[in-house]
Amino acid sequence: MGAYGLVRINMELLPHAHSIFSPWLMLLRSIQIIYAASTSLGIGSISDTGLNRAILQIISHGFIGAALFFLAGTGYDRLRLLYLEQMGGMAIPMPKIFTVFMTKILIIFLNTIGIILTPIYSLSMLRQMFYGYKLFNTPNSYCSNDSIFLSL
Repeated sequence: MGAYGLVRINMELLPHAHSIFSPWLMLLRSIQIIYAASTSLGIGSISDTGLNRAILQIISHGFIGAALFFLAGTGYDRLRLLYLEQMGGMAIPMPKIFTVFMTKILIIFLNTIGIILTPIYSLSMLRQMFYGYKLFNTPNSYCSNDSIFLSL
């Protein structure tokens, strides 16, 4: 329905606006193609995991879309402004939503640190498991300190 509305209404009634917004529409269409392809790939995989992934993606897409519309509507109801330049900031007029948003950003930051530190820990654990605890302190007959210095 959305593509039909763009062709029928946007191109015929508003040709100048369509020519201005067409690059943004092409970007939006590309994102929609990727989303639809990943969803149909999950459905077409004929497995429980793929179908569950596709259903989860469809449901999360609906929840995220509804949440973003809720935030936009709440922001407009509280501020009565449409443009971000006129708002000046959300912390003072909407402190609870701002607190929730900053808490989410803090959680994402901590998760990112965990994602970075997890492979470091697991690789050091595997190194100790396969090569022993004292990897560089044991003398080897095939490797002396001079050859290590020259190889660096």
